[in-house]
Amino acid sequence: MSLKGHRDFRHLWAADAVSQTGTQFADFVIPVLAVVSLGATPFQVGLLDASHTIAFLLISLPAGAYLDRMRKRPVMQVANLMRALALLLIPIAHFAGFLSFGVLFASAAVVGLASVLFDTSYAGYLLPLVGSERLTAASSRLQATNSVAQIGGPAIAAQLVRIVATPVILLFTALSFMASTLLLSRITMVETVEPPKSKPKLWPDIVAGLRLIRNQPVIRSITASTFVLNAVMGAESAVLAIYVLRDLSLGTTALGVFLSAGAVGGLLGAAFANRISEKVGSARVVTASAVLFAPAFLLLALSGNLGGLATLLVGAALFLRSFAVVLFNICSGALRQRTTPKDMLSRVAASNRFITWGIIPVGSLVGGALGEVLGAHGVLWAAAVVSVLIPLPILLSPLRKLRVFPKEWDVHAS
Repeated sequence: MSLKGHRDFRHLWAADAVSQTGTQFADFVIPVLAVVSLGATPFQVGLLDASHTIAFLLISLPAGAYLDRMRKRPVMQVANLMRALALLLIPIAHFAGFLSFGVLFASAAVVGLASVLFDTSYAGYLLPLVGSERLTAASSRLQATNSVAQIGGPAIAAQLVRIVATPVILLFTALSFMASTLLLSRITMVETVEPPKSKPKLWPDIVAGLRLIRNQPVIRSITASTFVLNAVMGAESAVLAIYVLRDLSLGTTALGVFLSAGAVGGLLGAAFANRISEKVGSARVVTASAVLFAPAFLLLALSGNLGGLATLLVGAALFLRSFAVVLFNICSGALRQRTTPKDMLSRVAASNRFITWGIIPVGSLVGGALGEVLGAHGVLWAAAVVSVLIPLPILLSPLRKLRVFPKEWDVHAS
């Protein structure tokens, strides 16, 4: 079903586009600050990555349980303002002369905490806003916007680094979160939160979200595959900037180009997700995209052994991986939301994030620690070896026999 004329979705889409662009600036600038300006070690970069994602491990489960009882939009707006204030701390510290790794760590930790609140609320907000029939189209459009931001954000940030002081770029991110908050305020949909039939109990609500994931074999297999994928990506993230800037000596412009190349793959994945799903079958897309992850990680590891081909292989690896990730996320995410009752959307989203995003800081810490011993390139080879395990849970599940997701799984169908 078309989203044409859906005014509320346009405001949500615009709010997401603005904040995603700013986020890409921050995701590029903070590791560069740590590596170039503060001389961070691989373990410190891994610790910085972990600080940004540790909140998904620590608070996502209780956050999901509470947010299912609350209106989502105000929480998203408060989370945006928290992220803006946390990022403003970095340029303030820079100009006041007390910028340190500790400041970067604290800012990233607050941004991560706010992101848990925003993303968990967002997951429970989209389906009621657009409805089940428009969910895949809405998810594809939002993923495409995210990919466009990923294409332009790192490349623009890399050029801005050459013109202005690096911390100043974070002002754009802070302003983008403020603008996103204003755009969210223009949504007219009135949220309804059904009062619980009995007195809410935090732990049973948390367990209910985890139980749904455990009991649905296809969702369980997708969650397991995503768990392995994110562990590997966490380890890679801890050393990627060091690998490009120090090992390959390619500079910040090259790093920006590589990240943008990855985003082009994500954009194509989002642009063609619906078309590919219609021709191939949405269930088959999930399986095929999971199989593509290992070759992408292998290309990245090989880049350090093939000299002059390094630049081409790094770009190709990030392109292929992002293409597969976006296809995988769109199709598997739509399935998870379609099979989750409306009053459990936030809890299941939080449970999923606890399992699949909670492993990211662990992967980052392990990648950073291994980087001290094996070097950045050694970590990339280790990631390539482990990535072979990513598609196994799906290949061993009922999903491998399906072409499309059965309509009877859709608990929101009228």
